[in-house]
Amino acid sequence: MGRRLAGVCVLLLASVSACGQRGEEREAGLGAIGTIREGFTVGLLLPREGPERALFTRALTARCPRCRVEYANAAGDRARQGRQIGRMLADGVRVLVLGAVDPGSAAPWVARAKLAGAKVVAYDRLADGPVDAYVSTDPARAGRMQALALLGAMKRPGKGPGPVLLLNGPPGDPYAAAVKRSLHAVLDGRVTIARERDLARPGDAAREVAAALAALGGPAKVAGVCCPGDAAEAVAA
Repeated sequence: MGRRLAGVCVLLLASVSACGQRGEEREAGLGAIGTIREGFTVGLLLPREGPERALFTRALTARCPRCRVEYANAAGDRARQGRQIGRMLADGVRVLVLGAVDPGSAAPWVARAKLAGAKVVAYDRLADGPVDAYVSTDPARAGRMQALALLGAMKRPGKGPGPVLLLNGPPGDPYAAAVKRSLHAVLDGRVTIARERDLARPGDAAREVAAALAALGGPAKVAGVCCPGDAAEAVAA
């Protein structure tokens, strides 16, 4: 995660610095956004609480000591994230790092940011709209690691080859689709998939698991649950 956030900062500063040609001309071209030498404010908008805020701030400060991070956590609420973007733009923030709650519904907000002259870097999920850059993990690797972790957990004492539940990311999200393909590449033929759902929102995970357990006869009848990391907390609860 630390390397990925460092990558966000590299792309962010490269994107912002691309306004000009070189040296002083490049910094002068930043206009209302600011300069790397003088520093500027970066809006970090995440879908929910996590360790990214501290990691991102540390990585950005190492590359732009005078830059400041304005943070907002949407708590899984896309409408709330929209309001947060609007508030940051109204406050004059012109560099946004956006971890979209719902990539498909982010396009109007990304367009609004661009009309305001802001730079937008999509983080983790490729938000719809005219983003300037995108940084993410390798979804194929992520899916494979999740699948292998599930198989490893099923080998523990007391666990058998019984059916599993698969909860995937949002339908229509290219990243989630790639993770899903990688999961099936490892799991198909090795486990019985009793129930599988694509989650529009991470908060739907707990309800889907409860419904699946009720349909299958309770937790004792299920060998494991595999779900996106941002839904794991809801499932564990």
